[in-house]
Amino acid sequence: MKTKFITASVTSFIFACSCLVNVASASLITIDFESFPESDFSQGSENGFNISANGPDTKIVDPGFNSGNTAFSDGGSTLQPSNWFFSTNGLFTFEKLDIGSFYNQGDYVIVTGWLGNVLQAEDNYKTTTSLWNGQLSTKEAINLKGIMVDKISISMLSTSNLYGVMDNVVMNKVPEPTSLAIFALGIMGLAVRRLKQ
Repeated sequence: MKTKFITASVTSFIFACSCLVNVASASLITIDFESFPESDFSQGSENGFNISANGPDTKIVDPGFNSGNTAFSDGGSTLQPSNWFFSTNGLFTFEKLDIGSFYNQGDYVIVTGWLGNVLQAEDNYKTTTSLWNGQLSTKEAINLKGIMVDKISISMLSTSNLYGVMDNVVMNKVPEPTSLAIFALGIMGLAVRRLKQ
C-alpha cells in the first residue's frame, strides 16, 4: 500500500510539474494594426492587447511600405516623442518589431518593459530604412529578450522632424499557470483519496 501511495504521489508530482512547464510554451501575438481604420489614434485593442497612444499626431496610416496599415507618429517641429502602450491580462515578453522613417532615416525608437509599473529593461533602436527604401527594418529584442512584463511602452522620437512608422509588434504571451496548477493539484488529491480507500 505504501509503495502504491509513493508511486501515485510521484506520478502526480511529475504531472503537476509538466503542467507548469507548459507555461513556457507561450503563444506569439503580432500587433499589425490592420484592425484599425486609417485615422487619428488614441486607444483600441487588437489580438487581446490594449493599445493606447499619446503625443503629437499619433495615427494609423498606410504609408506604402507594402505592409498595410502601420502606427505612425509625426512630432513635426515640436520634437516631442510619441508614446504607444501595449498591455494585456497576464505576462508576456517583447520579441521584435518593424520600424522605419517616413522621410529621413535616423529616428529613435525606445521599447521599455514594465512589470507592476516597475521598469524591467529597455531597448534602443535607430531607424535605418525610410519610405524611399520601400521597406521597414525588423529589430529584435535585446535587453528585453526573455524578460516577463505586463506592459511595454514604445516611444518614437527624433532630434529633427519625426515621421516614425511602426508595424508588426510581436509579443510572446505566457498562459496563466493558475488553472494548470489547480488541475494538477486536483489530480494529486484524487490519487491520495483513492489510496486511502
